[in-house]
Amino acid sequence: MVLGTAEILYTLQQVGLIATNKITQYGFTYALTVEAIFFTLGILDRLKELRENNQIYYEISITDKLTKIHNRHYLDINIERIMEFCRRYEFPLTMLMFDIDHFKNVNDQHGHDVGDIVLKNLAQTINKATRQNDILIRWGGEEFLVLMPKTDIPHAVKYGEKIRCLVEESDLYKALPITISVGVAKWSVGEPLERTFKRADQALYLAKKQGRNRVVAVYEHDELSSMSVDWSDMFECGHPVIDKEHKKLLDLVKQLPQAQSDGTFLENLDILVKEISAHFRSEEEILSGLSYKDYVFHKDIHSEIEASALRLIDRYKKGRSQKKN
Repeated sequence: MVLGTAEILYTLQQVGLIATNKITQYGFTYALTVEAIFFTLGILDRLKELRENNQIYYEISITDKLTKIHNRHYLDINIERIMEFCRRYEFPLTMLMFDIDHFKNVNDQHGHDVGDIVLKNLAQTINKATRQNDILIRWGGEEFLVLMPKTDIPHAVKYGEKIRCLVEESDLYKALPITISVGVAKWSVGEPLERTFKRADQALYLAKKQGRNRVVAVYEHDELSSMSVDWSDMFECGHPVIDKEHKKLLDLVKQLPQAQSDGTFLENLDILVKEISAHFRSEEEILSGLSYKDYVFHKDIHSEIEASALRLIDRYKKGRSQKKN
């Protein structure tokens, strides 16, 4: 055995059992060199093994055990790098927060094993639909997050609608109907990320409150002035009168940023709310005449929107009054 030979030769020389000459000295040097080579190779092999193990442990730490996608720990480790990338190159960073509608019913009626299958299939279905720069994360339970660098809100909403339809049309478990609600918010450079998460969570809450299986975006206040709202085919319901009224309302909404600059924001807002109320009455009459199956629910949503709009206007007026005083 080569390893240890140099030490043996040295010991035998010291006790006088072998002569000290050029041959033994050469053997000693040769054995020492071979030992050093093997020792170095052993260290390198051990380092390689440690690196491989560390990579395995890292992958385990950032991967959700059930769905095999990234977990929150991945976000904790990488979010600063992602934010710095977007800040440095002036890219937008938008997030989608979504969860499964009525998931508790899935677990209660079919068992947690079925619930786990739905979660795994959902994650893999959406993961296949993500773009190269998108990051899908299991946020917790049935809640997921998609970080979308280089993506603004309109494009994020479009993507959210894409995955919403994808989930609704997919068979995640034996034709069990599964839908998701999606909230969208954009991070602004300099703001704490917690505020962005809060807006995304608020948007998700609104999507749930408005009937689930839909996409809702919440904008930061300073984004409203640059917000572009354009008519899209996705807004059409197919009824000519309702679509015409929707387009009219959209035109009024598009006038609000300019009205804010002109100092006529409140007047324009009052006009918008009155037109919305008139549209709701018209739409309810049409839906009732068509025996629309969700007529009552639709009418209740209208009432909630009107009440919220009136409360917002009241708060806005009070805020202006306090500033003047």
